[in-house]
Amino acid sequence: MASSYLIDTIILLCAAVVVVPISQAICLGAVPGFVIAGVVIGP
Repeated sequence: MASSYLIDTIILLCAAVVVVPISQAICLGAVPGFVIAGVVIGP
């Protein structure tokens, strides 16, 4: 059960590592990047 949460957290962090620099490159900032990553990965 706990490993499921760990895997979900790792996937979300990996998505944020990819999406946040892209969003900063197009002048959106970090917070919208985290939101976009959450929407893409979310259920």
